[in-house]
Amino acid sequence: MDLEDAIKEAYEFAPADIIYFDTLEIMHNDLDESIKVVRSYRGITTEDGTFIPVMFDFALPKTEGGVRGEMVVTLNGIPLSARASIRSITGKVDPVTVMYRQYIKNTTDYPDPTIDPDPWTADASLPVALSVTQIKETRMGIEARACFPDLVGLYFPRRLMTTTDFPGLRTI
Repeated sequence: MDLEDAIKEAYEFAPADIIYFDTLEIMHNDLDESIKVVRSYRGITTEDGTFIPVMFDFALPKTEGGVRGEMVVTLNGIPLSARASIRSITGKVDPVTVMYRQYIKNTTDYPDPTIDPDPWTADASLPVALSVTQIKETRMGIEARACFPDLVGLYFPRRLMTTTDFPGLRTI
């Protein structure tokens, strides 16, 4: 089973009373405010801010050995102001980061999905930071190539615990 089949299976067996909102937040040092989009036909407001509706897609990275885990994110129909902001950071030295979050909402709170309470709120889960390696503008919107963070070689735990940190600690 490949990764796309696993995701399809997870969505098939997900509870029917839960709505999932996939969101992206594009961040860069030169942007006054990050660009927040939600894969939906309507925006949502969360404690992280307001997400504008943009239909985006992912092409998941290949999982075979020796292949760099790079995924393609396509944002079609992104507003012109957001396109201009993304165009302004393309080619800059500072890295562009895309934060993926999935917001979850129980439909028992709002049984009629056509009623849009103001503001629509949800709880964030699964935050994943992606490092953008390339951005290009297409006729339909924006296409970005992004990688997952390189977790190989990181120390765990992140810092070494010593007797200075914990004076009562005894080593064996």
